[in-house]
Amino acid sequence: MKSNKQLFFSYKNKRSFLLIEVIIAFALVTLLIVPLIRNPIYFFRSQIKSLEKLECERIADLTFLDLKLEIYSDQNKFTKNLARSKKATPYEILDPYELVTFNNKKIARSYKIYSKNKEKETKDNEKYKLLTIRIFLRPTDQKRKYEYEYKMLCKTK
Repeated sequence: MKSNKQLFFSYKNKRSFLLIEVIIAFALVTLLIVPLIRNPIYFFRSQIKSLEKLECERIADLTFLDLKLEIYSDQNKFTKNLARSKKATPYEILDPYELVTFNNKKIARSYKIYSKNKEKETKDNEKYKLLTIRIFLRPTDQKRKYEYEYKMLCKTK
């Protein structure tokens, strides 16, 4: 068995790590780990954006359904003074829609209704118009708007 004196000298003769070696090893490990962490974060963010876009499409469909029901219930309100172009039509602003996700975003909604065509008459002397409904959705944290266009026939009186 070795005495305490011999153990002390054996530890003393061993070379210890230098601080520079530890820093270099840490830098190399960091350089190798960064690409492994960055790609999943990038893919996660792109998936969140695509899910938001899908959610906006769903909200646009629901908004169109609400407008369609409102148009059918009160046709005179929507068909009397329709503009004939996109630019001449004013925006109508709706209540914002709240996304229930982990970050609880609000989506601003607005729409335009216009008709490019004149009224068409059928054989039964009923008049119809082709309405174009453009729905604009904008998440509160983005500057970019999502635009959705729908067309529907509406009977005029």
